[in-house]
Amino acid sequence: MDQVRFVFQLSDGWINEEIKEPLKSILKEDKETYKVYSNLKILKPKAEQLLAMKVLAARPEPAKDFIDAYLLCRELEVTSKTELINIVKDYVPLSLLGERQLNLIKYLGEDLDYDWE
Repeated sequence: MDQVRFVFQLSDGWINEEIKEPLKSILKEDKETYKVYSNLKILKPKAEQLLAMKVLAARPEPAKDFIDAYLLCRELEVTSKTELINIVKDYVPLSLLGERQLNLIKYLGEDLDYDWE
């Protein structure tokens, strides 16, 4: 992480320190090609993995985890809490979900106008 910070001249707080430890528990990674150049291929996590990571992070504002999770649910056409939990558990042990994550899931349902209590 220090090398990335140095190369890109990022500030000390560039990464969410609270998420570093849980990210070590990621069960699998699904990457797809984002860009290909003559000497470089950039990969990114698939939308499902990003959604799981946003739920896990569940940082308060001004972080955009809730907005990102909302948009990813719309893109992936997630319409039930069960669908969301199934996506999350593919990437993250459910034992890592605490009150913050469960509240994010609850409010996602409300903002998406789904009754998934």
